[in-house]
Amino acid sequence: TTEIYTLSLHDALPIFAFILTASVVLLALLKGPRTKTVRMFALNACFIACWAFGISQLTVADNASQGLFWARLLNGLAAFIPSTFFHFAALLTGTEKDQQTRRALATGYGISFFFLVLSPTPFFIGGTVPKPGFYYYPAPGILFFCYMVFHVAYIVWAFWRLFKGTRSADRAAANTMTWIALAYLFGYGGGSQKFLVGLDLPMW
Repeated sequence: TTEIYTLSLHDALPIFAFILTASVVLLALLKGPRTKTVRMFALNACFIACWAFGISQLTVADNASQGLFWARLLNGLAAFIPSTFFHFAALLTGTEKDQQTRRALATGYGISFFFLVLSPTPFFIGGTVPKPGFYYYPAPGILFFCYMVFHVAYIVWAFWRLFKGTRSADRAAANTMTWIALAYLFGYGGGSQKFLVGLDLPMW
């Protein structure tokens, strides 16, 4: 007999997120204004799309070897989500040329490259373990906690920049920043559920 695979909601959500985010990237590049801010938004969304695609493959991995490959790849590329989001927030608020911001960007991109280089090693992800919703969830290496701290720190910092920007911008710009912040908050809130699995906390 042939086994019939049924796509569950848990498996379908990352695929939907990938298609939606990839569509946003294309729209931003093809239809958006040719500005550095839009290009940075598209770059950040591209890394989010890569992460979502990796999650979709991780949920349907056939064996531990496949699971480990996708776990390391998706998390290695996702290391650029915090730095590019912070960069986008800096461009949107007009603070990208501040000395503090320039140092923060250099540090953020440096940390992102650091984790990307280490992503194929057991220092980053040591293997895979079964977790709710996953047969082969990443087993964190000794540096994975630092990776999570980096994500939280830079993403929260970017949101703080957007919040401060709304207080000094004109009404139209403030409304734009507010809606962008809310959209990202919704997206990151959903994505953070995948991290909670590793901490043995409920996803939903």
